[in-house]
Amino acid sequence: VSFFNHINILYGVISHLCTTSTCPIMIGPQNSLYYWIDERGKKVKYSAPQYIELAIIFIQKSLSNETIFPTRLDNKFPSTFSILIRKMVRLLFHCLAHIYAVHYNQLIEFELHPHLNSLFLHLISFLIKSDIIPSDCSTVNTNSNSLTISSQIEIREFRTELESLSLLYQLLAKQWQHAYAQESAQKRKTSNNQ
Repeated sequence: VSFFNHINILYGVISHLCTTSTCPIMIGPQNSLYYWIDERGKKVKYSAPQYIELAIIFIQKSLSNETIFPTRLDNKFPSTFSILIRKMVRLLFHCLAHIYAVHYNQLIEFELHPHLNSLFLHLISFLIKSDIIPSDCSTVNTNSNSLTISSQIEIREFRTELESLSLLYQLLAKQWQHAYAQESAQKRKTSNNQ
C-alpha cells in the first residue's frame, strides 16, 4: 500500500508533463514497451498517462476490495492473492520504470529525485526479500516460495522484466552520476565566483 501511495504521489507531481502527446506510448528504459493486459488477456498499447491511470485504478480498486484484502479476522485471502500481488507489483514497477526513463530530469528540477531513488531501492529490496523476484535477478527461481511461472510466455515476459530491472539499475547509476556531476560543477562555479 505504501509503495502504491508513494508512486502515486510522485507521478502526481509530473502528471501534467506526462501527456498523450509527450508520452504517446508507455515505455521504460531503452524504450522498453509496456502493454496493458486486458481482462481477456489481450495486449493493448496505451499512452503512458492512460496506462498509469488504468494501473492506479486497478490497484486502488484491488486495495479497496474486501474479498482481496480482507480487514476482518474471520475472512480469508483469496486463492489468487499471490497472482494479484504480482500483477500489482508489475504495474507499479512499470510506472517507476517510465518515470525513470522519461521524467527523471523533471524530478531533478523539482528536487524529488532522491525520493524516487529511495522508493525504487525500497521496492526492489522488498521484491527480493519477499521472493517476488529472485535475489540474483538473472535466473527464474522455481522454488515454492518464489514467483511461480506456468508457461513459456510468462517465462519470457519475466525475463524481460528482469532485463528492465537491470536497465533501471544502470539508468539509476547514470542519473546519479549526471546529477552529482552537475552539482559538483555548480559548486566549483560558485567557489570560483567568490
